[in-house]
Amino acid sequence: MMPYVVHVLQLIDVVFKDKNGDEGVTKAAVVVMDDLVDVLGPNISIMLFKDRTFHTEILGECFRSGDAQLKETATWT
Repeated sequence: MMPYVVHVLQLIDVVFKDKNGDEGVTKAAVVVMDDLVDVLGPNISIMLFKDRTFHTEILGECFRSGDAQLKETATWT
């Protein structure tokens, strides 16, 4: 899994920056990031996310959303 994680995160970043996406896309991105944290463990995940800022933007968007399910999805942080 490790050889692919950086590419998965890059894909999430590119997809998130597409302003035509909707909350479903944001939710899917958060779910994938949550799965990565679950699979890799918190220590590896911290290393992977420390040089990337897009995840804070995605999570911030989730918490600002009026969608309670989207907020709940982002609570893994």
